Amino acid sequence: MASGFLKDLYAREPRLDAGKSVSLYPIKIRVLDAGNQVGDLAGKYPVEVEGQNSLLIDIPVSGGKMQLRYCPQVLSKKEVSKISGLFLQLLGQLKLSTDRDIGRYTMLVEEDAAKISSWNNTGFSYDRSQCVHRLIEQQVAQSPDVMACRFENQRISFHELNQRANQLARLLVDEGVCVGDLVGIMLNRSINMLVALIAVHKAGAAYVPLDPVYPRARLQYMVEDSGLKVLLQEEATDGIALCSNAKALCIEQQAARLAAYPGGNLNRAVGADALAYVIYTSGSTGKPKGVMVEHGSVVNFFVGMDQRIEPGPGVWLAVTSISFDISVLELFWTLARGFTVLLYADALRQKTSNTPAALEVAGSQFASRPARHMHNEAAAPALEFGLFYWNVATEESEYDNDKYKLLLDSARYADQHGFNAVWTPERHFASFGGLYPNPSVTSAALATITTHVALRAGSCVVPLHSPIRIAEEWSVVDNLSRGRVGISIAAGWAPPDFAIKPENFDDAKNIMFESAQQVQKLWRGETLEFPGPNGSIKVRTLPRPIQNELPLWVTTAGNIDSFKRAGEIGANVLTHLLGQTIEEVAGKVKAYREAWQKAGHGGRGVITVMLHTFAGQDQQQVEGLVREPM
Repeated sequence: MASGFLKDLYAREPRLDAGKSVSLYPIKIRVLDAGNQVGDLAGKYPVEVEGQNSLLIDIPVSGGKMQLRYCPQVLSKKEVSKISGLFLQLLGQLKLSTDRDIGRYTMLVEEDAAKISSWNNTGFSYDRSQCVHRLIEQQVAQSPDVMACRFENQRISFHELNQRANQLARLLVDEGVCVGDLVGIMLNRSINMLVALIAVHKAGAAYVPLDPVYPRARLQYMVEDSGLKVLLQEEATDGIALCSNAKALCIEQQAARLAAYPGGNLNRAVGADALAYVIYTSGSTGKPKGVMVEHGSVVNFFVGMDQRIEPGPGVWLAVTSISFDISVLELFWTLARGFTVLLYADALRQKTSNTPAALEVAGSQFASRPARHMHNEAAAPALEFGLFYWNVATEESEYDNDKYKLLLDSARYADQHGFNAVWTPERHFASFGGLYPNPSVTSAALATITTHVALRAGSCVVPLHSPIRIAEEWSVVDNLSRGRVGISIAAGWAPPDFAIKPENFDDAKNIMFESAQQVQKLWRGETLEFPGPNGSIKVRTLPRPIQNELPLWVTTAGNIDSFKRAGEIGANVLTHLLGQTIEEVAGKVKAYREAWQKAGHGGRGVITVMLHTFAGQDQQQVEGLVREPM
């Protein structure tokens, strides 16, 4: 991961790339024998790194001086003196005593050791006897009439939320729930769900989230493994029959009983060491495992969040399933700090929503760019709009049987309403963008249901593929779409992605440009030679595409060198505004235009900018719609 991080850092900050040939691990240590030659001991210290070294350390075995040689373009004299001081610190300790393992000595001077110690001095004084529900009760006393939660068209105040939770807690106690018991929560996201979570704590029990979208076999396993005392359900989930000794209670069917209970606090004896919840892992390494979290740990987390996030009042959008720990922040920390929780609907409710805006906006980005053929410098270029897609593939969405509904429906909408392009990315082995491992496949699917909109890869991670396959696959899509494809090329940065082609990781950027050039030649119908099992093989790809030239973009997160290189080769640019200001982008666009013109290309090139966007006809209405979720 270190190499991937450094490569990404170098790519985003060209100033760090001093000399281009500097190794990512630029230190070499040589152990010298008595004649100042590299001796046999060197093999016992395999710390050498290939490539140019920013720092060379010669350590003599007997007598002589240790020497530090450095590259002044990378390290300053002051920095090398600092490194030298670390060795002197170590030698000073060795003079006093040599009877300890080497790892017991420190190279840190007192000042640096104190600084590191101060960084880790995160101790904080707070009431360690508190429980989650007690903190919420304190907030209820401070702001009883403030809205605690909003779900769709339903609203509930802190006072009413606390009252309903107390009533349900008394019902649970009457059903035999004792301190330390486990109560299953199989409820769709709603105010009832929030009431149930708090009620379980008030009863002294811990909750076990059972997401209704999970497969029945998994739910059954969690119920049996946890040994639930009570299972809280609702009519919508009552049909999920689970074999269990737990008593199943349907919330809606308990309305009369609940109304008869008093709404005051129970004040049940629950300590900070009592369990607050048990969340089961994904089971990716075997069977799911229940992770037990105590009230004290949750309260400690709250204290930590207080130092990072300004407490309420305010409005907090809660989107995470209660099967994941971050929901504790979104639901409990917020209520304990006086926020109004805006509870986002679950996946099942989203699918049946009649709100078109939810379908057209959730999980997508708009991509905007100047019109392709607009070259009048005097006139402000018109903007064309497209759709760009990402998603966060949660454990919940893994069991969604209609994962691509948003993509297909919104692509049809874009095709019918004059949008310029639909872009799909390439992502591997990570939840972010997890629905999109291959943009040629998604574009092929869209080619069969659209007739006008362009279909583009944003991006194709070129070093992960053979240029032959890229040319072949996108030529198929070009034919299916009757000449509507385009691709943006990216070098890739995440080391796990290169499980596909590990040999290309170290030189990914150069391979990207070289392979892209090969793809373009193959696209034009040229014959190229590639290595085969018995020598070179001449390759001319089929089918032949509709377009004579493959429209090409270069994806960049802000590296000005990438802007310039794109201009030099006559490619367009795909970028975004994360980590760079509009003014910074303007300077990079200027450099791109200059490189474009210097290379003798016609026109000006195209800049495509990815923007999280909500479009509407009335500014006031749009601001009202986006204020809470954004």
